[in-house]
Amino acid sequence: MKVLACIPARYSSSRFPGKVLAKDTGKFLIQHTYEQTCRAKLLDKVIIAADDEKVLRAAKTFGAECVMTSAEHESGTDRIAEAVKNADADIIMNLQADEPEIDPANIDYLAELLLKTQDARPKTQDPRLKTQDSLLVTFYSLLSRVLRLSLAVARVASRSRQK
Repeated sequence: MKVLACIPARYSSSRFPGKVLAKDTGKFLIQHTYEQTCRAKLLDKVIIAADDEKVLRAAKTFGAECVMTSAEHESGTDRIAEAVKNADADIIMNLQADEPEIDPANIDYLAELLLKTQDARPKTQDPRLKTQDSLLVTFYSLLSRVLRLSLAVARVASRSRQK
């Protein structure tokens, strides 16, 4: 099975525009994250999914494969879906762009779990979680504990309150 890590890199962040291109250490923030991710041994490929030409140009300076995606996506997951729609991979891992010190061993640990465990595959609209009008994406550990939960509706509701 092939494992691909995708790093969604949004340039137009509302709290810190251009954050992924911050260069306080001499390298771009996204470069640190990309290089750490590439150190993981179980990944077959690492790509960056960008929403701005500035990120695309920066990624090329340090040799990263970078895919241009729409700036209209509401989440990194949406950006990844566009970036990997034709990818030759069985498992797609979403790694956050602002994790410059991510431990490659942790990436390998998660990849190993996903490779070995059929129950760790994404599930949607889990009946154990009672919600309406929301898209749930839930990942379970071997003991069916929630590891990650994404509520698309919460994001939309939060944005509408800010206007």
